[in-house]
Amino acid sequence: MIDKNKLIAQIQRFYKDEEYFMLLESQMKNHPASKNTYLAAGSEISIKAFGNEIHIIEQGGKESLNKILGWL
Repeated sequence: MIDKNKLIAQIQRFYKDEEYFMLLESQMKNHPASKNTYLAAGSEISIKAFGNEIHIIEQGGKESLNKILGWL
């Protein structure tokens, strides 16, 4: 049987140099959804948000939105 923690550690080491890498893992034991782990790396489009600023990065270009200005 595969050791889940070792596998996740190997995946994190493999993608450590990726600028955009995300690993979502459920932490609730005995919950039906806790059987799923999701991995995203090497994306074509990325969204970064902090405070009122939202940045969309696509194919090297960057668009910035500010929700105060009514973009959202």
